Formats: sequence, C-alpha cells, structure tokens
Amino acid sequence: MSFYELFLITIILLPGILLMVFNEKDLYKDISQEVPSFALRLVNHVILSFPFAILGLFFYKHGDFNLFSLKIDTFSILLSLLVALINVAAYYYLKKSDLKEALLEGDKTRKKYGF
Repeated sequence: MSFYELFLITIILLPGILLMVFNEKDLYKDISQEVPSFALRLVNHVILSFPFAILGLFFYKHGDFNLFSLKIDTFSILLSLLVALINVAAYYYLKKSDLKEALLEGDKTRKKYGF
C-alpha cells in the first residue's frame, strides 16, 4: 500500500469521522453525561474506520473488480443515492433515541466495572 493510497483514504474518511465526532458530542449532551475529550472521541472513530477502509482497499486490489470497466447506468446511481439518503435519515431521525438508550446502558456498564 503506497503513501498516496493512505493519504487518499485519510482525505476520504476525515469528513465522516469529524461528523461522527461532532454528533457524538451532541448525543452526550442530550443524555447529560460527561463528554469525553475531542481527541479521545477522534481516536476512537479513527480506530474504528481506518482498518475497514484499508481492508476494503486490500480486497479491491486483490479481487477481480475494476470500477472503470463497469457500465453503470444513471438510474442505478440515482437509486443508490436515494437509498443512502433514506438510510442516513432513518439513522439520525428514527434511531437517535435508541442510540441514547444504548449509550446510557454502556455508561452504566462502564461505571459498574470501573472503566
């Protein structure tokens, strides 16, 4: 894996990671919990994101998949974007209360075991 590929992965992942870190801060405020530092939240999301991005690049390079040889029509692209937007809307607007409950349960468990 070259430096250029790692740099490109970083550029592509950084906006999503920052979005997760900032939204997580608001989630902690919503449930009146102590907000971990920005650096800790950032490292947490980097640890979760980068290995999967590198695995995806590995399988892309070693598989028999070539993006530029595919003939993808406009309808497929628009349908994919629509499904992605529906997924984002469902995640942030329908599941946010479930995320609060999960975060509270995780915090109770953390305090119980002294982490």
